[in-house]
Amino acid sequence: CCNVVMNRLRILSLPNHYIYQPTPQIQKASHYDDKWEYVAQHDLGWQEDIGPSSSEAKWYGINQYLYYTRNDCWKFGARFEWFRDESGIRVHGVRGTNPYAGGSSGDFFGLTGGANWTPTENIVIRPELRWDMFDGVGTLPFNDGTSDSQITAAIDFVLSF
Repeated sequence: CCNVVMNRLRILSLPNHYIYQPTPQIQKASHYDDKWEYVAQHDLGWQEDIGPSSSEAKWYGINQYLYYTRNDCWKFGARFEWFRDESGIRVHGVRGTNPYAGGSSGDFFGLTGGANWTPTENIVIRPELRWDMFDGVGTLPFNDGTSDSQITAAIDFVLSF
């Protein structure tokens, strides 16, 4: 049914700043056929001696991806993300004249759906629609600090050579 692999473990250590990032993946977790793929990814970080109070900041999250490969040209995917910024130190929205104004302490959720279209071997076109939501305290992170959610449409082009 499934393969569980640890494909990456990164520990970044800078002065007073540590990030532990294991990335377990369950690949091709399907009870039907090999067209489905599930990936789970986890982040955990902390930083010591933040600001004048010398406090500690922590952040962590889980991302989950589900992909369906229709054929060599089309792959569809959905992603659910949860990120917790306990101290409001990692997530700052750009607001007005001060791009570093206040943090947003709480839970961030994202839900994304999209497609990968590969018309040739070295071109991938990836449209997506994303909904973000915030549940917490502090400055609201979206729409210049006035909203706890947003919807974004995006597209990118990848050229490999």
